[in-house]
Amino acid sequence: MADWRDKVDLALREHLEAQIKESNMYKEAYEKASNQGNAQLWVAIAVLSKQVFNLNQKLRVVEDAIKDVGSNVRESIGKIEEVQTKVAEVKEVSEKAVRDTPKKIVKKVAKKVVKKKAPAKKKPVRKGISRALKKF
Repeated sequence: MADWRDKVDLALREHLEAQIKESNMYKEAYEKASNQGNAQLWVAIAVLSKQVFNLNQKLRVVEDAIKDVGSNVRESIGKIEEVQTKVAEVKEVSEKAVRDTPKKIVKKVAKKVVKKKAPAKKKPVRKGISRALKKF
């Protein structure tokens, strides 16, 4: 490393070395320039610009995904609220019907709804052997 690069802060030095490495990939191009130092700086600026552009594209994709998720959540919340409103309406109507229906009618309907149990079948009475023999 050159002497001036040693004087750069450690937190920044890693990034500096990465940019120098990246710009060295285009060494053939800037060596043909009349002012190679300026050309190398412009190449480094172009590399940084490309990195910023790529990051911005990724950021836009993430932002759009978050917006889609947010709109889907809002739609879902709206549907949930509609269902809750309808459930509350049905509950209110059923409670009102129970309150307003005379108890006699409720009892009659309840009796009709309750199924009567079928009478239990009686088991045939077994006649003992002695009875059967008496017949003969």
